[in-house]
Amino acid sequence: MNLFLLFWACATLFGQDAVFRADVSLVRVDAQVIHRGNIVRNLAKTDFSVRDNGEPREILYFGLEQDPLDVILILDTSGSMDKAIGQVNAAARAALNTLRNEDRVAVIRFTRHAVTAAPFTEDRAQVASTIAEICGRGFGGGTDIHGALQHAAAEFLNLARSRRRRAILLVSDGQSESYHPKQDVLRKLWEADAVMNSLQVQGPRLLNGAMNLRMRLFGVDLKELARETGGEVLKANHIGEDFRRMLERMRQRYSLHFAPASGLSGQQRSIVVELSDGARKRYPQARVLARRAYVSP
Repeated sequence: MNLFLLFWACATLFGQDAVFRADVSLVRVDAQVIHRGNIVRNLAKTDFSVRDNGEPREILYFGLEQDPLDVILILDTSGSMDKAIGQVNAAARAALNTLRNEDRVAVIRFTRHAVTAAPFTEDRAQVASTIAEICGRGFGGGTDIHGALQHAAAEFLNLARSRRRRAILLVSDGQSESYHPKQDVLRKLWEADAVMNSLQVQGPRLLNGAMNLRMRLFGVDLKELARETGGEVLKANHIGEDFRRMLERMRQRYSLHFAPASGLSGQQRSIVVELSDGARKRYPQARVLARRAYVSP
């Protein structure tokens, strides 16, 4: 019996959770549907279609919010964040209460170099203590957002594949030059099955004309990184409320799983997730946020 038939035999005997117990590699896509500014939460599997390199794929497993969440919180501790970090500290610690008991959080801090400050844990008090310790440090130095995202992707890749969803929440003012090729960063995020989200806080205005030009030419495009991985960028006008809202939105996603083409391990492939004609009629202005590529397992 081949692996695909084994999957279906296990699924019939044990139900949907067999997707994760059977020795079959599936591609996971987390999708969010937004219609007129509101998240749509009443869709079914038949309301979605998935194309892999242009070929339709059957959705083998489907769910909404059931799966536990692994979040990597990435805190920018560069000099430009010095004025905002007190608000970030209070907001992050309060927002942790929106997560479920089975969700896990890891914390990374970064300037020009990224450091894992706390590994994945369900202990909210430990995470809050780590955040407070980071925010109590002196801030300074440059900013390498691409490097921090690659560091986060490596943390996910060190974990065994499971039913747990993977998301990144970057807290930064976005003032960073690109020290790594964008496509290398995206490939790592796609390989790690990670959705990149960013809470963009207000940093100092760049008064130096040359620096402004350099940022426009060589800066990091957070919106593009989020769009390519299926995430969002939210400007933190009210950081306490926006931090909580971002974590809630990260949870309100559909999980779609499909079987990749065989014999293509390590190949980068495109993904298109769309609503069915029926769903599009019900939600004519809907936007689907989902990653646009994956690396075949």
